[in-house]
Amino acid sequence: MKDLAATMSIIYPDAFRKASAPDAETRGSQDGGAPRTVKPRLNVSVLPPSDASSAPARQLKLEGRQAWMLNELVKAGTKGVTSAGYPGARVSHYIFGLRRLGVAIETRTTKHGGSFAGSYGTYVLTSRVRITLAAGLNGNPQRVSA
Repeated sequence: MKDLAATMSIIYPDAFRKASAPDAETRGSQDGGAPRTVKPRLNVSVLPPSDASSAPARQLKLEGRQAWMLNELVKAGTKGVTSAGYPGARVSHYIFGLRRLGVAIETRTTKHGGSFAGSYGTYVLTSRVRITLAAGLNGNPQRVSA
């Protein structure tokens, strides 16, 4: 009997490739092998609310999925992001981590009907942030959010 992995890779060739973040850039490795994934990175200034302008900005260095999610929140603006928009990503976990770092993110609960009635959350960035360095985001970061 053939090796199961070999058989499966013939039937489903993409199933055995390394998955990467939807926004990750790749670079060729030094040894000429397969390209490696570059983790998204952001240097961010979390600005104080406009009514507390004397407070200093908080400096954050984010890497990986938290950097990616903050960039997605900035791009989404007041529309926000939902878990349904990012299948497979642990959106609520990334939001939790950003909140622990002091980034203000509002959760708007929306009810829906249908056969499986319930509710879902939409996450909206409410902190003012300034992205000062971005890498690994396909050159598409938003620079300033008010």
